[in-house]
Amino acid sequence: MNKTVTINIAGLVFHIDEDAYNKLDSYIQAVRNSIQQESEDEIIADIEARIAELFSERIDPQTGVIRMNNVDEVINIMGKPEDYIIEDDEPVRPNNFSTTQKSYKKIYRDGEKRILGGICSGLAHYFNIDPVWMRIIFILLFFLYGLSFVIYLILWVIIPKAVTVADVLEMKGEPVNISNIEKQFREGVNNSYQKIRTSGSSAAIVLKRIIGIVLIVFGVMGIFGSFFAPVAISLQKNPIANEFITYNEAEVGIPFWGIGLSLFIMCAVPFIVLLLLGVKILSPKVKHIGWVSGVLGFFWLLAIFVFSYVMINIEIQEDKIEAYLRKILITKCLKTI
Repeated sequence: MNKTVTINIAGLVFHIDEDAYNKLDSYIQAVRNSIQQESEDEIIADIEARIAELFSERIDPQTGVIRMNNVDEVINIMGKPEDYIIEDDEPVRPNNFSTTQKSYKKIYRDGEKRILGGICSGLAHYFNIDPVWMRIIFILLFFLYGLSFVIYLILWVIIPKAVTVADVLEMKGEPVNISNIEKQFREGVNNSYQKIRTSGSSAAIVLKRIIGIVLIVFGVMGIFGSFFAPVAISLQKNPIANEFITYNEAEVGIPFWGIGLSLFIMCAVPFIVLLLLGVKILSPKVKHIGWVSGVLGFFWLLAIFVFSYVMINIEIQEDKIEAYLRKILITKCLKTI
């Protein structure tokens, strides 16, 4: 006959064997002794919350009692305190024992790196990409009947925010154990100090983000609108205009599709540069933007040269073009008579 004890861990009530309770209590006390930080209470609270979560997953459904084997399994997952002793100026030492826990990612809203609701940043953690690219995807989808706006609101409602350290670790796909919890707290403290030192420039950071987003929006709109410049010419159904195009290809030597392409490049390249500039502002780590802009600038100048060459030749040969078009018009009129 075993004696059971009722305990409360992170607000959850469990019934546990007395021997298992003694081992669990000694474990938590050893963890507390191994932590030498001002944030000790917060770390212990998160560790206890994680232990409560693990117990909830492993509790015997028939008896509802936590056994010694459950405590051993949880300790094996969380790690031994002596393997994670952290001083203020020491890096985290990796554990030297294996664990049966598998790390997996969960989708959360990232409250630390959010611009609005933390959806894009949270999804970026899940798919392991830069948050900037996820924001660009949502901006592009916005022009598809405002689809991204609806999707964003739905995700904001159904995706929980990463509140605890365990949530943040699961969002990043890292195992929730003592080592990572302590590491996350150390990084959080360092980030807090950094925010205090840079609080004076927070307004400038927000302004930069707004400018970056505005540039991306204008860039996407401009690129989309640039498609209509050559398309408008190609859809021209006027017979005289068609004869003019035929004359241009015969006399100037540049096909109509070449003129349309040069017109599109002339219109689109400045907006592409605006888009790249917005991306660079939002994510300074993005590389090769200057090199890409240089290549785009070369093609832009080439397009200006081609289009200008055609327009100048048309201006020089204006009399011949008018005579040619007049002749075509008279011929068509005679045929109709």
